[in-house]
Amino acid sequence: MLPIMLHFFIQNIPKILLANFKNTCSIPCSIPCSIPCNIPCNIPSSISVRTCDYIENTIMFMLNTVMLPTLSTNKLPTVTPGYIRYRGTCSYDGTYFSGWQVQRNTNKRTVAGTLETTIKSSLNLTSPFHVTGSSRTDAGVHAKQQLLHFDLPSSPDIDSSSPSHLKDIINLNLPPDLTLLTLTPTTSTFHSITSCTSKTYVYNLCVSPYQSPHSRLHRLHVYRDVDVDVLEDCLRRFEGTHDFKAFAGQVEQKIKVKKNFTTTRTINSITLSRTSSTSYSISINLNGALYKMIRNIVGTCLDVAMGRVDILEVERLLEGKGRVENKSKPAKPHGLCLEEVFFEE
Repeated sequence: MLPIMLHFFIQNIPKILLANFKNTCSIPCSIPCSIPCNIPCNIPSSISVRTCDYIENTIMFMLNTVMLPTLSTNKLPTVTPGYIRYRGTCSYDGTYFSGWQVQRNTNKRTVAGTLETTIKSSLNLTSPFHVTGSSRTDAGVHAKQQLLHFDLPSSPDIDSSSPSHLKDIINLNLPPDLTLLTLTPTTSTFHSITSCTSKTYVYNLCVSPYQSPHSRLHRLHVYRDVDVDVLEDCLRRFEGTHDFKAFAGQVEQKIKVKKNFTTTRTINSITLSRTSSTSYSISINLNGALYKMIRNIVGTCLDVAMGRVDILEVERLLEGKGRVENKSKPAKPHGLCLEEVFFEE
């Protein structure tokens, strides 16, 4: 791994930093990532995901410490000359997707991968093309409104088409479980991750001996009795800023590749609503979530509401205990939906 790392940094870091200054990029792109500058990097496809994540985090650190202090704004112009950035939203049923993020060297069906393949073929694109989303939803998780962006090269066909027409062309070729809702040209500094101000997720429950087969793919079926008052009380204890280490997955791996990684997050609001005689929705608005954080919170609160875990244990876990200390399992993914993403230009 070390030779690959050294080669990458020596060859590409100066180009990436220079590209941000000059708003140009000559580095061939092979692997999509979430670097805010959206500068592609020449990483061999054979390296491990862990190595790629380390490279990505290192670039993020360099951009934040080297580039941002030199600019009068915290927004970098990131669009390559000759390209136009588009902002959009999409909706998908996550049942048959292996999550949002493209998974290299696999045949797994992902939302981003499906969008990239479809847009590229629909618009006859020949250059490298990537779609960046605001949330890397897990396998089985749904989205009513996922925020995204991508850059399209200027061409007579694309330039003469309205955003609405481009959206219609793309939707004609997308599968029925994925739809592009909106598409509009945006500023060169817009980024679906860094421009996002907050997200609202909704977790749907059915508390009953049985549930309708029509909702089984979008609502967690809870067979046991649930004390709804206790559930609501437990959920509200998560509001505010806390260390969610006990409610996150892959924390140790993140810490190894990102030394300044923190598990402290802020939940702006969390509410429990009854939507029918047997159905409930948990709505959570937050600035950012850790891996499986929402599903772990829901799973823990359900255990408390069913009498499996004492509510005082939640207070102890919020003191920053590790995930291994939390014996509750995460709630299943199919009940979770990314409801709305809030952003600024």
